[in-house]
Amino acid sequence: MGNRERTENSKGVGLLISVLVRYPELSTVNFDPNGRVLKFTFILTKPLEQMKFERMRDRFRMSVAAYGDFKNRKPSLIEMARTDFGDITVLEVQRDVETLTQEEISLVIDIVRDEMGSLLAADRNDNLMEEDLLVQEEIIEEMLQDVSDCRQDKNITAFREEGRVVVFNK
Repeated sequence: MGNRERTENSKGVGLLISVLVRYPELSTVNFDPNGRVLKFTFILTKPLEQMKFERMRDRFRMSVAAYGDFKNRKPSLIEMARTDFGDITVLEVQRDVETLTQEEISLVIDIVRDEMGSLLAADRNDNLMEEDLLVQEEIIEEMLQDVSDCRQDKNITAFREEGRVVVFNK
């Protein structure tokens, strides 16, 4: 692996780690270089009713589209899906990396947090202070731009495990 390829892969890894550190509501973040897509996964501690999911998905789509209009960006992918596994539900949000911003990630997190409340499994990190959170947001914005500009070839996933962030590539 050349230095350029290693640098581009490390930018993607850094982005995923920063997103998970900043947003404890996320259980997994995945970057698919072929589709140029970031996938955010949330875990709900109870099954989610179809009507509640549809309401949240509609709110998500309308909010992201309105945000895109406001920022003069046209997202090519705005998707939310769910999968039920017995007593839990997994929500997956997919967004194209070219038009995604840190502010939009915060918007999506806020929507899910607002709609799901206590059902949302979150790994709270009370050690981060407000200024640390702001620094993380700035880092995420810079890394989103870097990942959008580079041509990474590795599919990478970051997830939480016992209070740590673990990253692997496929």
